[in-house]
Amino acid sequence: FDALWLGIALAGALGLLLSTALAGFVARRIAEPVRALAGATRRAADGDYASAIPDASGEVGELAGAVRSL
Repeated sequence: FDALWLGIALAGALGLLLSTALAGFVARRIAEPVRALAGATRRAADGDYASAIPDASGEVGELAGAVRSL
């Protein structure tokens, strides 16, 4: 009975660890293009219109394309 509880606890801890790592990876993949686009728009607001607008996909890519067309 104790071995069963230990197995369940270890499986739960492993699942929690893996889900936390996966959430961090996904959050980083989402936040990185947004940060890059925010930096480019800040530079453009400061008058640096030659700075490159980063490429991205999805909604962030659409937003980057709209910023490029300004």
